[in-house]
Amino acid sequence: MTIVNAIKSALATLGKPSTYEEVYQEILDKNLYEFGAKNPKSIVRGKLRIHTSGLNFPSASQRKFFKIHSGKGKDALYINLDNTVLEEVDVSQLPTTTLTKIDKICFLLKNKIERFVANKDAHTITLCECRWMLFGSFLPIIVDSIFRVWCLKITLLSALSENIKGGEVFLFTSALITPFFFFLVKNLSSNNKENEELPYIGYIFALTIVSLVAGLGAFIYYRTGAILATSEQGRMQDIFSARLGGWAWAIYFASLLVWYYSAYMSNKSAKAYSKIRNSQADKLSEEYSEVRE
Repeated sequence: MTIVNAIKSALATLGKPSTYEEVYQEILDKNLYEFGAKNPKSIVRGKLRIHTSGLNFPSASQRKFFKIHSGKGKDALYINLDNTVLEEVDVSQLPTTTLTKIDKICFLLKNKIERFVANKDAHTITLCECRWMLFGSFLPIIVDSIFRVWCLKITLLSALSENIKGGEVFLFTSALITPFFFFLVKNLSSNNKENEELPYIGYIFALTIVSLVAGLGAFIYYRTGAILATSEQGRMQDIFSARLGGWAWAIYFASLLVWYYSAYMSNKSAKAYSKIRNSQADKLSEEYSEVRE
């Protein structure tokens, strides 16, 4: 027996206008149909709406077996039609809404906030790891800067600026980006990914390459350039005289972004993956029910 036939039989047995919940309970009591979906009540309500006379929406069926006796929405009371009716579904009469740019921006921000809240556990863990990672990375610089302030009588800002130079930045970028490559290789060779993809992976991969190349270039420029500048005169000193402090910070922050991405994706909570798997299972169950009909 199909789900539609089960609904028709349940309405006939009830013998009175009934809500979709009453129809569902009658199907269970009489064991008229075996549901495979996790939310079978919504399946019953959906089938009732699809095959109810007078309801006009894109997914409605032309074959009508039921009609609404009274009420509307979830409180609608359904009864069987005496005979099957064929109705033409006029989609053109359905109201259409046009989203403005502001509506699209608000919808996008709302979607991002909802996704952030859904994965707040992963963000919390990643931020905690990031705080300790930054502390460990900058601890030698902080200690050296304090030592310079004490010995050379310069400001702490000047000492920090001297330490953040092109020569040291590649040491940071390589340490930050290396986990990303491990994460990338690991996840591209497995199915442990959300919706079988890594969001923004193209942008992150491009940023990774730029950070690595820029960090390597800064390291060679500063270390090799410092040697050449001391052994050569004139033009060579002019070429290798730049301190690259601003570039060092830019490269470091780009590398930090890559690190956060890889750490966040690795720390995504099991709850988020469970929701994805459950939604996929529900979708498959509903499709299975459609096929059985």
